[in-house]
Amino acid sequence: MLGVEYHNDFGISNSDLGLLKESPWMFRQVKDRKVERITADYLALGTLIHLAVLQPDLFSVADIEKPSGLLGKFLDLYVEAGSNAEAAKYAYEKSGYKLPFKTVMKKLEENDIIEYLEFIKTSAGKVVLTRNQKYVIDNAQRGIERNPEASKMLFDKVSDSYDEFNEQSLFGVLDGVRLKGQPDRVVIDHTNKKILLIDLKSTSSAPYFRITKVHNTGNLLIDYYGTGFFGSFKSYAYYRQLAYYKTLVAENFKQYFDKYTFECYIAAVNTTSSFDCALIKVSDTWLNFGRTEFEELLFSYKEHQKENQWEYPIIHSQKGVINLL
Repeated sequence: MLGVEYHNDFGISNSDLGLLKESPWMFRQVKDRKVERITADYLALGTLIHLAVLQPDLFSVADIEKPSGLLGKFLDLYVEAGSNAEAAKYAYEKSGYKLPFKTVMKKLEENDIIEYLEFIKTSAGKVVLTRNQKYVIDNAQRGIERNPEASKMLFDKVSDSYDEFNEQSLFGVLDGVRLKGQPDRVVIDHTNKKILLIDLKSTSSAPYFRITKVHNTGNLLIDYYGTGFFGSFKSYAYYRQLAYYKTLVAENFKQYFDKYTFECYIAAVNTTSSFDCALIKVSDTWLNFGRTEFEELLFSYKEHQKENQWEYPIIHSQKGVINLL
């Protein structure tokens, strides 16, 4: 399924649930297309790394260098909107420029910008990167290659006994709610009767980490303390995301799921210094914990739907008031 079709599908994704957890009001605004979901620069870089590793056939890098910063963002929006006077106004408003509009427009008259825009118009299908993006992506790929197990899972050519699905759109239904997700990589190994779910994460933290059990409450977020990437694993709820994907894999590959063993991995690659890559095997303990969390969020979603109330959380507040005990 094309990205636009997936985006337009009304199903609930794991990232939707994360937004619901933060703000039911913002969740509803985004789902109703009244506001745009903000994409930070680090997420854009992560997307490019995913494209280079998981869909290399679509990742044809141009020789020309893309302008960086706000100008690069402005030009992306300008081209996307049609490269005309109205497009310029739209790009100026969306890019966040503080310079006067006339000053920004004068940049379009510079020779290197004219050359860049001409190239973009005639080079559909090629990805244009800044010098820094090229540097990071090349080194991230080398970092993955340095880890033999991660390299094998992400780069090795599969045999006839494997089925592989990279960023495949998957859909399902749980408790009457339509779910959707795009796992980075699913491999069905018919020889060894295994289903592998592999998620690629870019991180500014050290991908190799240590964890220590410090409590015994049953809440894994409280019970375990760790260094490096483990902080991101908890704070970004990657355990919930992977549990969500596991649910979709189980529904979409029913013919294998009950007969094959299931293994779940994160390939975490540093993008700021070492470019090390760690392959992390995620246990059933964390996946079950994530399943419980997303089921609770689905219940919350259904309650909001039933009450048609999105101004404040129904479950964890009383008419918008939280009692601090």
